[in-house]
Amino acid sequence: MTFKRVRVWPGRRNVNAAAASALLFFAAACSRGADPEPEAVETPEPPAASGVELPAVWATAALDKPIREAALGGGGEPFLALAYEGGGLQMFNLDADRISPVADYDVLALAEGQPAEIDGAAFTLFPAATAEGGLAGYIFGGQLDAPAEIALPGADGVTVAGVCAGPAVQPEALFRLAYWTEDAPEILLQGLTGVEDGVFTWRALEAYASPSEIADCTLTGTAAIVAHDGGVVWIENSEPSALEGSENLAQTAWLDTANGDYVVARTPAGRLKIAEAGGGFRALSVRDGITMAAPPSTRAIAALGQPRFGGYPGGLIVLAGETAQGHQAVFVDTAALRPEAAEDAPAN
Repeated sequence: MTFKRVRVWPGRRNVNAAAASALLFFAAACSRGADPEPEAVETPEPPAASGVELPAVWATAALDKPIREAALGGGGEPFLALAYEGGGLQMFNLDADRISPVADYDVLALAEGQPAEIDGAAFTLFPAATAEGGLAGYIFGGQLDAPAEIALPGADGVTVAGVCAGPAVQPEALFRLAYWTEDAPEILLQGLTGVEDGVFTWRALEAYASPSEIADCTLTGTAAIVAHDGGVVWIENSEPSALEGSENLAQTAWLDTANGDYVVARTPAGRLKIAEAGGGFRALSVRDGITMAAPPSTRAIAALGQPRFGGYPGGLIVLAGETAQGHQAVFVDTAALRPEAAEDAPAN
């Protein structure tokens, strides 16, 4: 689907799709720092039967602030978006290079980026909950040198506490969007985001009542994955089922690879787990590279399966946290991941 003509400006200004009829993107000039190129490793061997172990193969240069949120977006050109503690949003490519300056946005929660075609050009839109409790989208790609903020409908009069997004199976929609609020933290509100006559639209779908306060959510093409105080629930066709070994998980991410579909998760203490789609969670460990190491405690995770570009045809997991080098996002290659390996791995 192609957007109608929408005016979007980089910077602090919040722009709704109905702001103008002409679609003009003005690129804010920025100097791109020369990040040291992280070191690649040899093609990883399959993980041992005793556990799931994947290699760290790339990393960003040391960053100025701790990372609050991380999100990956696929499409024609994949991007990594990092939201910093205290404010700031920055874009990276899959070579771990900075490709935008730090934009002055304070992002509380960041959802997986969704591909969008705007005026014949491909862009990626990252839905988000702002620190002020609003629902926004951050768009990047094409001629934009910095992410631009747009307003998204569907959350008027509430304070958004968390958000997730995924592909829409309905042809009239751009993507699926779900969120929960501070006033009702156990209710996941779901809907479809689209565009009509240059205006972003929201059509509500059936809400989900979680057994307890929601910690995180992830959307696949057909399912919703909800982490709450008691565990993780897989919801498909409005039927919820609890995932084994999912107690005390703080965040989840969806990884659809050629070798199977997985849910990657982290605990509040920053430990990692992985599960086959709809299955039980097992421990996940990361093997350090020669010049990069996974953070001892992971603060945020993101995942992307089979990106068309970027050197990760088998999928990618990004771990954000503090390493010996400073605040970094570390890239983990998932090419060696196999369904039977997840089954054989022990739980934490």
